[in-house]
Amino acid sequence: MSKARNLKAFLASSLNEIFKATVNDILDSVEETLSEYQEKIQRIEAENENLRRSLKRHKDKMKEKTALTVPWLLKKSMASS
Repeated sequence: MSKARNLKAFLASSLNEIFKATVNDILDSVEETLSEYQEKIQRIEAENENLRRSLKRHKDKMKEKTALTVPWLLKKSMASS
């Protein structure tokens, strides 16, 4: 009976160590994945900010062109009437 108890204790201890190691591996993988996602989110946020600035510059240029062109078109259409 003593051998059976020793075997049971050994197996329980071994399985416990295997379980701990497995949990640590899983948590390491999760941490690495989260870190990768955070880096990706930061890159996307920076890209979005750059795109917002670019769009604003484009809109500002369009407003300038419209402000210069519309009065000229109005004068031209009035003259031809």
